[in-house]
Amino acid sequence: MVSLRRWTRAVASLALLVLSVAVACAPTPPGPLPGDGGTTALRVMTYNVLGAQADHRLFDEYAGWAARITQLQPDVVVLQEAQSADVFGLRLKLRGTYVRAIHTRWACDAKPDAEGVAILVRADHAVESAGGTNIGSSCAHPSMRRVLAWADLTVDGHAVRVYGTHLSAGSGAAAASRAAQIEAVRERIGTEIARGERRIVLAGDMNVAPDGSEYPHLVGSVASPPLLSDAFAAVHPHAADAARCPSIATTDAAGLAALWADPSLAADCGYSAGWPKDDNFLGCDVASWCVSWLDRAAASPSERIDYVLIGPGVGVAAARVPSRADVDWASPGAEWFRLSDHLPVVADLSLGG
Repeated sequence: MVSLRRWTRAVASLALLVLSVAVACAPTPPGPLPGDGGTTALRVMTYNVLGAQADHRLFDEYAGWAARITQLQPDVVVLQEAQSADVFGLRLKLRGTYVRAIHTRWACDAKPDAEGVAILVRADHAVESAGGTNIGSSCAHPSMRRVLAWADLTVDGHAVRVYGTHLSAGSGAAAASRAAQIEAVRERIGTEIARGERRIVLAGDMNVAPDGSEYPHLVGSVASPPLLSDAFAAVHPHAADAARCPSIATTDAAGLAALWADPSLAADCGYSAGWPKDDNFLGCDVASWCVSWLDRAAASPSERIDYVLIGPGVGVAAARVPSRADVDWASPGAEWFRLSDHLPVVADLSLGG
């Protein structure tokens, strides 16, 4: 029988081996990236950062996020799965260029540092007010609570409210929760739009794909007056075409191969998720070296579940999701595939009308 001391020593040796490999392979801090500033009144970026596995140790996710935000220069950033440490660490790396408008934690998260939705605003925009809540009535399906946060600002003389959310993922009872969350968000936003006091933007990880039955309800194109429109689909019409841009399962080798062969297709479809998650506790959480980083390096996201949605009086000049076709896709220290299991959606919005 192996003694407890020997077993403990073996585990420690394995952890040290993983740690030494991680140190040897840890990337350098990100350098300056080519600028990609917006040209319209308001640039909104939504990004699920998978924050629970950011730790600022061997791989500095905070520095990578900050480098990309600095590159893309959004006026408003809506972050999902963001913990307090993530928001603090990111803002530290951004060196005062963004202020935290609001960070609302998810009421059902059991982690000591609960995840939530955070909204950051460029420091040259005044945040007039902000708030957040949890919609839903319990921490069990089919009435699971989820975060809805918002920030108010004035842009080019127009009052704007940017909402951020992260809806439930999954099928069955989870889908019932998500449907109820969509209706609750629509009811609140419908009331805001009816008042006519502010232009409305809703951004976040909706966990709804355009080829799913919930998509029309999300944007309000059925069963009720349209409230919102899909900013990305406004300039990439194929993205809302389920036949041209279906969700591709991770088991669909042929479908995934087609995306790897044609990164522009992934970009046109707006695929922002579908990468593998990190589930190696020793390698990822302890040693800060996540196996799925390597899996993502040669892959493409294959589903569209992250959105910037806009209300009346808001137009779209451009929208994009990074893809493997970008020349700086794998910039050291800011490689997209290391930063999260999602990619951001960036939309340049105009105001008026």
